[in-house]
Amino acid sequence: MSTQDLEPTLPSSSEKPEAATQLQTNLLQDEQPAPARNIHGFKWFLAYSSLLSTVLFYALDGTIVAAIQPQIIETLGDTEKLPWIGLTEDSGKAFGVFNVKWLFLGVVTLFEVGSALCGAAPNMDAFIIGRVLQGIGACGCYAGAVTYVSMTTSTRERPIYISGVLATWSIGSVVGPLIGGAFAQSSATWRWAFYINIVFAAFTAPWLILYLPNIDPAKDLSFKEKMARQDWLGIVIFMGGSTCLSLALTFGGTVYSWDSASQIVLWTLSGVLLIVFLLVTVYHPTVTLRDRLYPLHLMKRLELNLLELALFMASGCMVTTLYYIPLLFQFTRDDGPLDAGVRLMPFLAGLVFFSVLNGALMPKLGYHMPWYVAGTAMVLVGTALMSNNFHPVTRMVTNCKKVSSMRRPQRHMFTAPRYSSEVAVELSFPQASQSSQTCFQPRSLAML
Repeated sequence: MSTQDLEPTLPSSSEKPEAATQLQTNLLQDEQPAPARNIHGFKWFLAYSSLLSTVLFYALDGTIVAAIQPQIIETLGDTEKLPWIGLTEDSGKAFGVFNVKWLFLGVVTLFEVGSALCGAAPNMDAFIIGRVLQGIGACGCYAGAVTYVSMTTSTRERPIYISGVLATWSIGSVVGPLIGGAFAQSSATWRWAFYINIVFAAFTAPWLILYLPNIDPAKDLSFKEKMARQDWLGIVIFMGGSTCLSLALTFGGTVYSWDSASQIVLWTLSGVLLIVFLLVTVYHPTVTLRDRLYPLHLMKRLELNLLELALFMASGCMVTTLYYIPLLFQFTRDDGPLDAGVRLMPFLAGLVFFSVLNGALMPKLGYHMPWYVAGTAMVLVGTALMSNNFHPVTRMVTNCKKVSSMRRPQRHMFTAPRYSSEVAVELSFPQASQSSQTCFQPRSLAML
């Protein structure tokens, strides 16, 4: 079988909507039927609701910290490590090989351990370690929930359950800053913004353990064989390159000048490791084409690669806005954490609205490229409006240490952006998820 046969291709932007329908028909013929559920009715409702609760963890983890960063800095210090508060690491490819239920329970446990460590952190270093664990666990929760739904539902009912996942993520993204800000202003302090995850998990854990179907996509393989199918070389190289890039972006212009030796080394290593990763993806000596960290046949699709690049850029705009707008309002307008969370509502409302709109319309209309074109145009306009109204983020991070030591921050240091510009930042972000769910098999969703 050639690599061309492994996955269907994306319909181009010029193709009619019927292409998407034909694509889904081809998928029905190519993919193996989803395993039959051994539970239905109220028990399945409990299991699915528990899955949605883990998606809520993922959404809250992405936004709850946004409004409480100044309080974390005030308690733990080490302002120069501020960007690490938002650190997350992706996980999820293992869901295509290992027992889905126990792997899913494992990432949920890892997320809760990270939440406990963040809540009890005595210093910033411990907090960062907790955020790393939270990030790995939260991404695993989302990937596991999507994989579970894909593996336990028919193609006819799958869009309904996926829509539930998307709606839950939207709700969590909106209420996250409000919950974080409310805790930060209360006697419970910001630490309960992390402890609350443990409380939620205590209610949902019994249903996850008792009622989640036990699915093993590679049950005929031993544990040793499953481990051998993992692209460990690709994982190490990719993580190394990602770490170098994160360090370069984090410390550039703040801890180290952009033209310093440290920055030059980090950027050079990032580029070299990217090239090495691409070479390993093409010429991997031990792992099959399909089991590589990034499947080779996907790399050959120019349109898909361009869409992923657009997603990467839009995600950068989204995360930067999400984490630094609350800092801006708290440091320049003397807003409390709850007020700063409210200031994010126009931005998050736009994100949630277009996510739901895209989820409802794109599968029916069949076109995907117009969403990307309109989305990237609005990202450009929105970020330009905000950039025209306040000083560079790097200067804000540099001066955070001075500002955080003041009980009442000085307003004249920065000029706050217009509220209306926040709405324009997001439109293209949700498209990759919908495109993946439309164009790839359940097993492949765990790899992307």
